[in-house]
Amino acid sequence: MIQVKRQLSLAKKYLKPTIIFALDASGEYYKGSCRAPKGFNVVDAFNKLDKYMLTAGGHESAGGCSVKKELFDEFKEAFIELAAQTEIKEERPQTIDLYLNEITRENYDLIQSFSPFGEMWQSPKFKLSRIRTQSLMYSRDTQHILTSIGQAARLTGFYFPKSEISQYQFVDMIGTFRLSTYYGKTTVEFLISDIYQSEK
Repeated sequence: MIQVKRQLSLAKKYLKPTIIFALDASGEYYKGSCRAPKGFNVVDAFNKLDKYMLTAGGHESAGGCSVKKELFDEFKEAFIELAAQTEIKEERPQTIDLYLNEITRENYDLIQSFSPFGEMWQSPKFKLSRIRTQSLMYSRDTQHILTSIGQAARLTGFYFPKSEISQYQFVDMIGTFRLSTYYGKTTVEFLISDIYQSEK
C-alpha cells in the first residue's frame, strides 16, 4: 500500500493498484480508498479479500473499504499478491467527445434508443474535456463528486476524493449517462468511471 496523497497519479504512472489507508478515529480499523488501472477489477479484488474486510464497495476502477486493524497486515500481503498475479495494460476506452450542456434528457433518450446494451453491444462512453477542478462539488465526506449542472443534470463520481482530484487544475472525465430519481425528481447523470489529468 502506498500511503501518500498522489494516489491517482501513481496508479496511472506505475500501472499498479493503489490504496491509501488512514486509521479511523476509533483506532479499531483502517479506512481506505482504492484506484486501479485498466485490467485490475477493484470490486472483484474486494470480493476475493472479503474475509479481511468490514465494508467494501465501488466499481471496476475505484472503490473504498475498511479493514480491521488486527487483519491489516494480512490484507496487505494478500492484496499485493493478487495485484502481482494480474496482467495490467494501459488502455483508455474509445469515447465520444461531450460538452456539459449536452448532458440532457433528450440525449439520454437518444442513447437508450440504441439499447439493449450488453457485452457485444456496449453502451457508449463519453469524454468531458478540461473540467476545472475548482468548479466541482463533493459529498459531505469529500469522497464523491456530486456536481449539479443546471436544474436537471449532474456529474456523479463515486470514490473520487477531493484530496486527489484537486491536485490538478483541469481534468478529463470519462463516463456514461443514467437517470436518477430522488423524492420524485428525475435527474440526468453523467456517471464518471475514469478521471485523467488534462493534457496541457
